Parts: sequence; C-alpha cells; structure tokens
Amino acid sequence: MPVPPYRRQIIAALGTDNETLLRLARYRYPDSILLAVPEHLRKEAGDLRRRLSHIDIHSVSISPYDINHNRQALRRGAHKWPAREVEVCLSAGPYAFRLAAMQLARDKDFECHVVSDGTPLRIHSLSRTAESPVVVTDSLEAYLATRDVQLGSSYPLASHPPYPLVAEHIAENLDAWRELIRTMRIANASEGQISTEPVFPLPVSSLRRPHFDLLRFLAEHRIFGHVHETAELVECSLSSDHWAYLNGHWLEVYAYHRLRGIFGDCRCGQTLVTQQTSREIDFIGIREGRFTLAECKTSLQSYALRYLRDLQSLSQQMGEPKCLRLYITDRIYHGSQQDRHYTEFVDYARENGIEVVFGDQLERLGEIVNERLVQK
Repeated sequence: MPVPPYRRQIIAALGTDNETLLRLARYRYPDSILLAVPEHLRKEAGDLRRRLSHIDIHSVSISPYDINHNRQALRRGAHKWPAREVEVCLSAGPYAFRLAAMQLARDKDFECHVVSDGTPLRIHSLSRTAESPVVVTDSLEAYLATRDVQLGSSYPLASHPPYPLVAEHIAENLDAWRELIRTMRIANASEGQISTEPVFPLPVSSLRRPHFDLLRFLAEHRIFGHVHETAELVECSLSSDHWAYLNGHWLEVYAYHRLRGIFGDCRCGQTLVTQQTSREIDFIGIREGRFTLAECKTSLQSYALRYLRDLQSLSQQMGEPKCLRLYITDRIYHGSQQDRHYTEFVDYARENGIEVVFGDQLERLGEIVNERLVQK
C-alpha cells in the first residue's frame, strides 16, 4: 500500500447508498480516501473497504449536527493522511458534514465537487463553476490512462464476418468440434508445418458425420483455402491466421460477441501497454466503473494454474484485485474429476474469487457475467 503523502485523495462521506462513491473512486483511482463516517453507518465502512481493497481508506467519525466537530475531525484527518492532490466530494453525508467539508476545501484550496448519479456519471466542479461537468463515460481508454496503461492493438478478426458466426457454430457443436480440433492438432504436429498455408491430412477413419459437417461448414465460410477428399484422407488447407483462429482465438471472438452488449466499452484480444512492458488479455470490459478481465483457453492444458495466476497478477497491476475475473474454457466440468492439476486449479479459482466458465456453460455466458456484475 502507498504511504502518506499520497498522490491523490478523495474526501467523502459515507451514505446509505455508496454506488456513486464506488464509481467515482474507480474512475479517479485515488491512493487514499478520507472517509467521513456517521455513527449509524459505521458497519457500512467495512463493506466499502472490501469493495475498494486496493485503496487506503482512513475513517473519521462525524456528527449529523455538529459542524465544528466535523471541521476538526476533517482537519485532523487531512493533516494525518496528507496528499498532493485532494478533491472533496459533497454528494453524500449530512448537511453538517457538507458545510465543514466546503470550509476545509476553501481553506486548503482543495478541489470541490458534487457528482450527479446515473449513466453516465457527471462530476460538477464547485471550485470552477464556469467549467462544464466532467462526464464519466464507460471508456476503457480513460479508465486505463489513470493507471498509466495504454491500449495497444486488439484482435483484428473479432468483428469481421464470418468469424463471429463461425465461433457461434463451433460452440453449438462443441463435442464434435473438440474431437475434430484434436485430430487437426495431431496432424499439424506430425506434419511439422511451418508454411504460411499449412495443410492438414485428416484420416477418414478418424472422422464421423458431425466432423464432416463441421469441415464443410468451415469450407463454405472460407475458413479453409480448400478441402480435398479421397477414400483415405481429407486434406484441408488454411492460412496461418485462420489456423490460429481455429486453434483458440474463436473462443475469444465468441466471448466478445456474447458480452459486448453488457459493457459500455470492451475489447477482444487487447494489448495493454505500460512504460515497462506490454501484455495481451483475451477480453477486457468496463460497465459503470466496474472493470472485467477474462482469459479464454482451449488448449489441452486449460487447467494449468499459471493461467489463473497471470489473471490475478494483471488484476492487481490494474489496481483492481477484486474486479470481475473470468476464466473461460471449452472444456467440460466434471465434478468427479480427481486429477491433481484440476483440483488445484478449481481450488485456486474458488479461493481468489475467479469465475470459471466451462464449455457446457458457454450458452449462458452473458447471463453469468451479468449476474456477477450486479453482485459486485
């Protein structure tokens, strides 16, 4: 945790409904909140600390009637936990708090504002009344800029036809697809293909009718360059980009199109760039200040613990260790599985609050995510 003097601090009062303060804190990304707590709301302070666990929250007790008491409490708090940039929010709390906070802002030359709730959030400055309110839209660019993170490139095939349609078809035929892609991976490995348009010789003996239906569907939608059938082999050629799509990116595209209507701003296969490094995340989204990260894996080792640890590490880097974190896989959950790696995987996910969406839940992905966002 940072230590005083902080870079940025918000002074605000706890209210009966703290959603506006939560959204403001997620947007402004302060290091510290000086929280004025009325006696009857002391228990609510613990919930706010839990939901903003990455921020230092310091409490001072305030009176609903005694302006002088509140003035002294706020001054002591501001002196004990100083910050270089301080903004005072007057959107909640008793009248006696607001008067005391306004006097503190005037004496200390702190920024002072009120926030109008709704979508989008609007921050109205009381220090510079001539300025238009700051509109807090669901913009990933604005959200990440406060964390010194920039948006790099995103997955280029995410929104172009026929890739969303093909991803939906794969998900609808998941059992047959998982068998077919396994056969294709084996063929690719045995051929050692390194050309820009690899050819997959698939033994007819390993294919059933659902596999042939999938191959023809992919050919009709120009995923394959060509499909040549003989009595013993089905040879399929496709570009390296299309092979990467079939080998895993289809699930990112599927998740993106299932979720994009839920979020104000979201991206697929997005590169996040900092001064030190860059890394890619399969899905990011923001809705009303709530940040979401998702990792999509279709590999045979999709229960590898390192994937969850990477997801957890990135959420901490974003300053949102308890944001909604999703791990989406095409593999099917079986409660009777006794594999040690699988057991460690699901235990880690449960202990760290990471939502795992299995292959048999893909149809409900949007519903699951919407439920979790409402709960946050």
